[in-house]
Amino acid sequence: MQPFVFSNFWAHWAIFTVAVLFGVLMLIVALLWFDRRFWSRFQIRVGPNRCGPWGLLQIPADGLKMVLKEDIMPDNADKVLHVMAPVIIMFPVMVAFAVMPFAASARGGLAPNLNIGLIYLVAITSLVGIGMLAAGWGSGNKYSLMSGMRIVATMVSYEFPVVLALIGVALMAGSLSLNDVVGMQQEKMWFVLMQPLGFLIFFIGMLAEASRSPFDYAEGESETICGVNTEYSGLRFGVFQLTEWMEGILMSCLVATLFLGGYSFLGQLWIYPDGPLGVFIGLVVFLLKATMVYLVLGWIKCTMPGRLRIDQWMGFAWKGLLPLAVLNLFIIAVEVVGFGRGEELPLWVIVINILACIVLILMWSRLWKTGGGRVNVRAVR
Repeated sequence: MQPFVFSNFWAHWAIFTVAVLFGVLMLIVALLWFDRRFWSRFQIRVGPNRCGPWGLLQIPADGLKMVLKEDIMPDNADKVLHVMAPVIIMFPVMVAFAVMPFAASARGGLAPNLNIGLIYLVAITSLVGIGMLAAGWGSGNKYSLMSGMRIVATMVSYEFPVVLALIGVALMAGSLSLNDVVGMQQEKMWFVLMQPLGFLIFFIGMLAEASRSPFDYAEGESETICGVNTEYSGLRFGVFQLTEWMEGILMSCLVATLFLGGYSFLGQLWIYPDGPLGVFIGLVVFLLKATMVYLVLGWIKCTMPGRLRIDQWMGFAWKGLLPLAVLNLFIIAVEVVGFGRGEELPLWVIVINILACIVLILMWSRLWKTGGGRVNVRAVR
């Protein structure tokens, strides 16, 4: 018989909501400190080292400073949109964690099983673009509006290859549930090996949608001052920053779930024990994988400080990623029709998909150009 916490819907929902909110916020604090402390070495800096031991209190101090700062609103701003935009932006990112299978036990309160989890993620995260455009429009600043339009253009452009990559995951797993996707990888092999091209497309597309380097053109200081949050200050500005870090963590969790096996460790070679111990081990494994992906994001940010031009940015989505995503989906569909889906899919398709990934990338990089080279600008007299 299940405990009251797991048999009662409202008790389960309340405990899971509090656990996710608290866990995500604590993970943000830890990874943000690591970001500023460790990756500063790439730029020959020390990082936070004064506020508390090893600078551990620097992040809470920054948060307290934003809370206490004066909240300024422009005179010509749309008051309703200006106030509501940070909430509209943060809410979809936060509730996206609601369907994330953090641990191995579905009855442990850490693995809600939504049978349309992939559709839910695509739908809920699309609302972020609406909030960004509302923030740019409501600020009454042309540079903020320009940044909001860039973000919407990015989300529309890169949403197509990301969704096509997710369809490939759903086809191979035979389900739209994130729990079934993880279970399939636990039974067979991680999808990063079974469809490497889909993994690369999803990873690059999520980098662009989360405005991570080198796709941070929407917040280009030299063109749009600071992006959609130019006219924001105090706590509302802190909400924008917090949402940006949450998007990076959400992306890391999605990559770990969809392509790195989620909470599974060695597949069938090591089955987690039942009960709280199995839930704890699965949670630790999942967090280690998500942290590893997040560190890769920081690595990319430090090693690629520049950003793409807007024509390169959009051309890469429509000329590069989208055709590759269509071809990747076609290959997976043929494999599923020919060999079966889910556990019926043979492991030797890994060889086919790795070879197809290498050939398609090499071929497409020669067929298409995304606007590289110098841009000649005539002097205005």
